[in-house]
Amino acid sequence: MKRVLSLLMVTLLWACGDDGGGTTDIKITSDLPTQIDGQVVTEAGTDGGVDGQVVTEAGTDGPVVTEAGTDGPVVVTEAGTDGPVVVTEAGTDGPVVVTEAGSDGPVTDAAVTDGPKDGPIVDAPLDGLVDAPAVDAPLPDAPAVDAPLPDAPLPDTTVDAPLADFPPVADTLSPDTVSGQNEAGQYLCTNASGVTAPCQCNDGVDNDKDKKIDWPNDPCCVSAWDNVEAGGITECSDCIDNDGDGKADAADPDCTGYLDNSEANLGTSISGDNKNCHQDCFFDGDSGSGNDGCEWDLHCDPLEPSQHIISPPAQTNCLPYDSTMLGTASCPWETTTCTTYCHESQQCLNVCLPITPNGCDCFGCCAIPLAGGGTKTVLLRDTCQANADGTIDPDQDDNNDGKLDCPPCTQQPDCINTCGPCEICIGKPTIDPSCYPPPPSDAGPADAWPYDAAPPSPCDPGVIYCGPGGIDPNMCPPNTYCVTGCCIPNTP
Repeated sequence: MKRVLSLLMVTLLWACGDDGGGTTDIKITSDLPTQIDGQVVTEAGTDGGVDGQVVTEAGTDGPVVTEAGTDGPVVVTEAGTDGPVVVTEAGTDGPVVVTEAGSDGPVTDAAVTDGPKDGPIVDAPLDGLVDAPAVDAPLPDAPAVDAPLPDAPLPDTTVDAPLADFPPVADTLSPDTVSGQNEAGQYLCTNASGVTAPCQCNDGVDNDKDKKIDWPNDPCCVSAWDNVEAGGITECSDCIDNDGDGKADAADPDCTGYLDNSEANLGTSISGDNKNCHQDCFFDGDSGSGNDGCEWDLHCDPLEPSQHIISPPAQTNCLPYDSTMLGTASCPWETTTCTTYCHESQQCLNVCLPITPNGCDCFGCCAIPLAGGGTKTVLLRDTCQANADGTIDPDQDDNNDGKLDCPPCTQQPDCINTCGPCEICIGKPTIDPSCYPPPPSDAGPADAWPYDAAPPSPCDPGVIYCGPGGIDPNMCPPNTYCVTGCCIPNTP
């Protein structure tokens, strides 16, 4: 309950200053009890602002309020109470009301300085004055941050065909472009000559004559908008995972080329191909040297690979090494005595060398990197297999019979595709770290995968890089095949 107490005694003391800006103090003393519910201080009628006012509560040790000439409210915090003491001056010549909210104790030293001319009140606590708790007051709503913005015109990105569903790799690598759909719903492909027709993998035609039509029935169709239905007739080109290792065709480390007919091992599995002492081009998909001009005989190899061959019988008898055969028609080799057959024929170089993988000679003798450095040359054959990661163990002996599954061999120097450190090769599925560009000065050393930057392409200019670091091995353009990291022509 708020009570208004009349002043028992009011003493007005006027201290007059000079006309040069001195202040006038009004001192109002009240002989009040220690418990204050409400107090009215009547200011002797003035017609101007109050320049100074002191309210003293009986039994206290100091002034309560000092007001420096305003007509706004003054808030006084009383130490140890549960509410502020409010001094309200009504106008310039009205009463000053002191209201204490719910206090039953004396007002201790407390002071508030009210800045001049309706300015903000600045607390000036004295003698351990405790600030009053903040009072949460609702603020006016701020404008919503997520207010709708004016509509801006967007570019037209309409595409005739539903390209959003297309596999991005297949589209970006296709030599033809998908140009929409016809009324029958068939995807249309436009080739390099500008001819537009239904894409082969959704045209209803068995384009490759394998009795499998369109996607998804033909395994060589990547999608309905693939324009190449044709695959090869060998295991390494038929788009099928023939050995069930989860990798098909060029992605299978046992496939050495488009004409290789075995995904299960590094031999060719072609009837009659390199099954006796006489060897022709290993990678051309047939037996006999009549169409490739390549000549080599296992008798001419001082490492005697035949001693590790247990079948076919015709190759088990290619012993012993016969140096007198070097420089003959059976073993072209440059010797001090050769006169005619010193080198492999140009026909062999033209036909076989372009399809020979990195690291191998034309007869399937390949240099395999060793874990401790260096290489070991081995003869590719049906007993020799690559590991899942593409590496090859040159000392593998699955039968534990002392006969190496990958027999040692000597490379023919005339017809060889050497393996460089920055190339992918047979038995070497990655590029040496030294081939990667140095890192930026602030990126630290390139000492682990992934490196700071991609290496330069290991392929010749204009040849697409495939395999690790390049495109999917089975996404080479039509009529090319991924051989040791490069999309090369299927046949020279």
